[in-house]
Amino acid sequence: LLGKEEYTKIWLDHNLYADFKYIIIDGSKTRMNENFVKDKIKKSKFNIKYIKYENEKNVSDWVKKMATAASKSDTKYTMTVDNDDFINVIGIKKCIEKLEKSNFQIASGNVHYVSEFNNKYKLLKNTMKFSAYKNVQNINSIKNYLNHNKFGNGYVWYSIYKTNIFYKVWEHIHKS
Repeated sequence: LLGKEEYTKIWLDHNLYADFKYIIIDGSKTRMNENFVKDKIKKSKFNIKYIKYENEKNVSDWVKKMATAASKSDTKYTMTVDNDDFINVIGIKKCIEKLEKSNFQIASGNVHYVSEFNNKYKLLKNTMKFSAYKNVQNINSIKNYLNHNKFGNGYVWYSIYKTNIFYKVWEHIHKS
């Protein structure tokens, strides 16, 4: 977490699932995110580990935070999300199935749109078609879908990593 406190409460209310473990590393300046997370931990049975981290001032701080997060993961697979992302459980489970059946080290999902209306969030069925980038006319419609400043828009993207590889990558980046 780094700022965007208005998203943290929404994220906590709509993205926690009993099937998963969560490590939340908070690099924000204020204690708002910390209060939201600790309150959620008290009121729920979800497996959440919260770590208050120094405020990120540069990319090196962020890399160090990511390396720390990678070192704390004790599951077979790891995924990172920001507090303005949404989790698509079905997509995550499909990625894990692919990883279980292959020698791949990472599985990525598609971009799905999220719509908000009256504080309710809905994952829409349409997905981003990257071929649309070839057509300049479609770029504006894509920008509108992904514009976080536009009320009611958001998107889902997820990449699932085998934790041992995720850790090695972040350790290497941190030490280099």
